[in-house]
Amino acid sequence: MLRRRSMLAALAALGALTLAPAAEAQAKKDFKVAWSIYVGWMPWGHAADTGIVRNRPTSMASPSR
Repeated sequence: MLRRRSMLAALAALGALTLAPAAEAQAKKDFKVAWSIYVGWMPWGHAADTGIVRNRPTSMASPSR
């Protein structure tokens, strides 16, 4: 009996979804497109060119243990 009720409930839900009016989007006449060329590795080239990325002098090396 429970299985029959579940089947009837599923069929009723399916019927309600089938008979519901479909939502339609409004037609657009113009669009705005934007993009970015930024990728995560791009700052490394600038850092290397300006000397930010370089080996530390030995006087600034971490202390040995």
